[in-house]
Amino acid sequence: MNTTRLRSLAAAAGAIFLSAGVALAAKRASRPPAKAPINLDNTRWKIHVTVAHIPKFGRASNFNDVLVFRSGTVSGEAMQKQGLDMTPYHAERIKGRKTALQWNFEQINSVGDKYTWQGTAFPRQYSPWKLEGTMTMTAADGQIFKYRLKGTGQPFTPEVPEVTSSGK
Repeated sequence: MNTTRLRSLAAAAGAIFLSAGVALAAKRASRPPAKAPINLDNTRWKIHVTVAHIPKFGRASNFNDVLVFRSGTVSGEAMQKQGLDMTPYHAERIKGRKTALQWNFEQINSVGDKYTWQGTAFPRQYSPWKLEGTMTMTAADGQIFKYRLKGTGQPFTPEVPEVTSSGK
């Protein structure tokens, strides 16, 4: 083969590889990046709450609860028994960690006890999803109880009320 023919074959092969590389790069660029959640909405967490500190004359015990995050609010079965309704929560991504979220919320019941919850959730990072944190209860008389919480969670689809129509 002569040199001219080799050069033209090399140029053609280079052009093919170049166009394939450009097409692959364009395909990758057109894909949206996988996004971590920016909140905990539509997640349900089974948590175990353990006593970390009890004041000298206080009484406290470990308990289990199910936290449900929905539409910017959080509620729990055990929380409702303490007179605590759904409450707004705040969550934000932890800088440098794609899927970890810091969250917190506060509640006050009708007696004046204040509950401060905070922690970290790791949705989509582990299987099952993990949550850990603390809860501090300041009783109306000023006594402070501290708890640790750990749990696992998963996404759920909120129930949507069925719409019925009258036949008229």
